[in-house]
This record gives sequence, C-alpha cells and structure tokens, in this order.
Amino acid sequence: MAALRAIVPGEGVIDKPAEMLPYESDGLMAYRQPPMVVVLPDTTEQVSRVLKYCFEQGIKVVPRGSGTSLSGGALPLADGVLLASASSSASARSISTTAWW
Repeated sequence: MAALRAIVPGEGVIDKPAEMLPYESDGLMAYRQPPMVVVLPDTTEQVSRVLKYCFEQGIKVVPRGSGTSLSGGALPLADGVLLASASSSASARSISTTAWW
C-alpha cells in the first residue's frame, strides 16, 4: 500500500473495509466482491504509474468508471486493485440539486 500511496497521495488509496463497501459491486448488485484496495488517481500520470507498478508486481487491476453498469464488468477482485475514476467520485460529491431547476 505504501507504494500506491506514494503514487496517489492523500485520500487516493482506500484500504479500509468500510470505506470500500461502495466499490464492491457495480450497478448489478447481485454480485459483490470487496477489492484488495481501491485507487482513485487524479491524473493520467498517476494512472500510468499505478498500472506500471501493478504490472511490475504482478497485481491484477480492474478499471472502473462510475459503476453504473448492469453487466458486472467492474466487479473487483479480492487480490487486485480497483482502479476507479476519482473525477467521477469528486463530481458526485459536489452535485447541487438547486442548480437543476
């Protein structure tokens, strides 16, 4: 985890079970699998460095966008990194319902 935290500092690496709950499935809630770790890179450079690190260490990676798919395509692996889009997570935290009307 230290190497991933060096690549994606701050809150960009999630490894606490309670904090990983939203990432254990996509829109198809019938199947759930907690990931080994969730990584939320902010830049393409961070994505590149995470993928390079995982490749060099033989760590599996599952890419995830917003997690709305109903196909189970973003189902994490217990022994892998869930590489999620930090930008969609950040924007979801900043939605203003007053701006809709």
